[in-house]
Amino acid sequence: MVHVENKKIIIFIALVLTAGASFAAEAAFKQGVEYSKKGIYGAAIDRFTEALDANPANADIYIERGNAYVAQGTYDKAIRDFDKALELKPRSAEAYAGRANANFLNTDVEEAISDATRAIWLDSKLADAYAIRGQCYMMKGENEKAISDCSNAVRANPDNASYHEMLAVIYSRTGNFEKALESCNKSIALDPDNMHEYLTRGMAYSMNNKHDEAIADFNKAIEKAPDNALAYDYRAAAFIKKFEFDRAIADCNKALSMADEKAKAKIYGTRAYAYFFKKEYQKSWYDVHKAEAIGAANGINPMFFLSKNFIEQLKKASGRNE
Repeated sequence: MVHVENKKIIIFIALVLTAGASFAAEAAFKQGVEYSKKGIYGAAIDRFTEALDANPANADIYIERGNAYVAQGTYDKAIRDFDKALELKPRSAEAYAGRANANFLNTDVEEAISDATRAIWLDSKLADAYAIRGQCYMMKGENEKAISDCSNAVRANPDNASYHEMLAVIYSRTGNFEKALESCNKSIALDPDNMHEYLTRGMAYSMNNKHDEAIADFNKAIEKAPDNALAYDYRAAAFIKKFEFDRAIADCNKALSMADEKAKAKIYGTRAYAYFFKKEYQKSWYDVHKAEAIGAANGINPMFFLSKNFIEQLKKASGRNE
């Protein structure tokens, strides 16, 4: 009888300990989610790791930690977490979409497309999967597929400003400025404090030769994010199109003072154009060489921002053959 009672006590203690571990895992998981929402990804990862220590068979925790690793830029760790989630939950559309995003940001576009396609097959209304695959197709220059996927992302989640922005970018690239502006206006209405929405609309205006409207949007972007070098670079390009070269150079100088080394390649390219049109060819060549050197050091083809035609014109105008 005593032996039976002892067994009951042991079972009871085991149940209490299991319940306590489960409660601790749930509490750590919820804390991790809250930290992720606030953008505190290091603390989020710590909480998710605590939750996994207590509950290592929970695929959802691996997915959330994987997403936090992606936000932190630690793509290899993210992919390992999504792999583990798929071992535990092989039909998880969210895990495939998460891994697709990590692969895309890790420049493995084909793997990203494959994972996003699986996610869509498992859940045809998963907006993130369409958005990720759309960005992949955009990168590959497959514009019709990109438009289709970004449109599906918008249909699945019409209140997400970033999906409208993606659609605006691809419409701009294909020359459909009316639809680009329509998508930009929707994204701004949904998220009026996001400077990237104004940059995208400004680019759409600029590509449609509406330079005053473009500059107004770039001004708005700078107002919202005064330390963003890209906004000054875009505004500089718009000033060049308006033949306001000194203002363009001032914006380039400002952008160069705050940009990281890799971003400086394009900014030097923009300033090279401004100096060329001012007929200050020596300064233009200096910027061309700076752009080429930074591009070479960072694996960037300078032809993305210094066209072959421009270089030929600079050679002819300056009498130099470099």
